[in-house]
Amino acid sequence: MRVRHYLYLWLSCLIISSCENSHILHVGTQPVSDAHVQGQFLIVSGAGGIKRHQAREMERSNLKLSARRAAILVAERNALRYLDLAERVKVGSVEYEHVEGVVKGSEVIREEWTSDNQYNITLKIRINGAGSLAEGLGYKKIAIR
Repeated sequence: MRVRHYLYLWLSCLIISSCENSHILHVGTQPVSDAHVQGQFLIVSGAGGIKRHQAREMERSNLKLSARRAAILVAERNALRYLDLAERVKVGSVEYEHVEGVVKGSEVIREEWTSDNQYNITLKIRINGAGSLAEGLGYKKIAIR
């Protein structure tokens, strides 16, 4: 009886250990023109802006900050879209995109403010390791096919 108990305990530990070690996200990539892999980094671009009628009511400093934040969100969405983590959902006749994830470890490598209230930004995101996209999504590693 005691041997059987230890055997079950050992088997349970083995199963738990294998589940913890298989915390790898295997993804394929989608053709997104604003994203590509460069070594251990994902390079993504995004553009954000403020509509003209809203821009007239905002201070210039707030306008730039809002447009910059919008551009960062678009770039982060493009990163998740590139890794095929965006889901198309159709409710009745309305179709929208559901994207869920946290992008960690992004570094701005290029930003540009254009005259038409548009902000263009390029981010460099570490795919794996400490403070990476994998960590932000709750995985130990992202394996890209």
